[in-house]
Amino acid sequence: MRFFVILIFAYTHWAWATENLTIEKQIQEKQAQEKQLQALQVEVVKHPGASQPKIQLAQYYIQRGRQQQNPAYFANARALLRKIRQKSPASLALLMLRGQLLHYAHQFDSALKDLDIVIAKDKGNKAQAEILKSVIYRHQGKYEQAYKICAKILESSNVVFSSLCYANLYSRTGQSKRAYRELESVQANALLMGKAFERLLNAEMAVIHYRQHYFQGAEQAFNKALKTGGKSLYLLTWYADYLLDRGKAQQVLQQLAFDHAHPRIQLRRALALAKTGKTTAQLKSLKQMLRERFAQAFAAKDFSLLTAEARFLLELEQQAGAALSRAQTAWKNFKEPETARIYLQALLELKIQNQLEADAQSAAETMISWIKQQRWEDPILNFLIHAYRDKDNSCNVYTTSPKNFSYLIAKFCQK
Repeated sequence: MRFFVILIFAYTHWAWATENLTIEKQIQEKQAQEKQLQALQVEVVKHPGASQPKIQLAQYYIQRGRQQQNPAYFANARALLRKIRQKSPASLALLMLRGQLLHYAHQFDSALKDLDIVIAKDKGNKAQAEILKSVIYRHQGKYEQAYKICAKILESSNVVFSSLCYANLYSRTGQSKRAYRELESVQANALLMGKAFERLLNAEMAVIHYRQHYFQGAEQAFNKALKTGGKSLYLLTWYADYLLDRGKAQQVLQQLAFDHAHPRIQLRRALALAKTGKTTAQLKSLKQMLRERFAQAFAAKDFSLLTAEARFLLELEQQAGAALSRAQTAWKNFKEPETARIYLQALLELKIQNQLEADAQSAAETMISWIKQQRWEDPILNFLIHAYRDKDNSCNVYTTSPKNFSYLIAKFCQK
């Protein structure tokens, strides 16, 4: 008995010490970051006419913005780059930074102009610019151009990044199994490339499984990604959507921190709170914060939140018409499954209410034809397309389907 008491005491002491060491380490890291930020800011003040200190500070803001997924850092970086542009011609380093920021803001055409100059003139940043360019083409649905860049990356002997490049395109052109094999082929490099790469690889695998409704595989891959320690924006949003679709709202609330800065995270938290059926002060506060953040982003020509805003309007504000308008705007430049899903849900909602206008129907058919042409493999989108075209027949088919569509059937088929 005494042995077990000692063991419990030792374990408790170890857990307490470990927790305190972790907190202490976090404090030290934060202090180091503050010192670095202050040093960079001092250099900017010391040399007000020089571009290089401002570029270094902008690079820091972008790095911190990516690590913390905090849009405020990107706004600070954009403000700095505007000051540089007012006083001196654009350097290649400045163009690379501006290309990144324009990409984050979903101003893709402007980003591509800067990246093309970097690719042509800056050997040091050429590979990074090409990878970013392939991502933009994928977002725009320009898969043929993106494939060409993947081939260029492979020619440069960067097998790992070319595999990621190809896998992302295969998964959007009816070749999900091939995409998964491509990711598996570079899995051995995950440990060598570091935790961030391992996290990205497993998250991509999870999404392929998720879109195929292979839930066991998705759960396993998501758990592997989460165990890497870091919680990036793409991982948290993908996992939250997976959990929401599976009816696990409470788990979303446990997974997502209330104080996380990014609106896309807080949107998932608000959706989870709403699905619990409780109209809490926290939910009201979140909704007000999201309204303000969406308005601020749009005013600043940051279009990266259009899809999130459309989902907010549809699922939390019950404004299908406004949601459709935002989804249509987003779709023009961001042809991703998450945008198509909200677009189709808004269409179906308006059709059920007999409020769908003729021009919206025409635009919808164009979008649906494009999705079919690309051979997207996504059971959720297939259901929404079938339900939009023939609600009653689709509900009969999918009700008897072995796939789990209960969350969609409850929303549309019982109306």
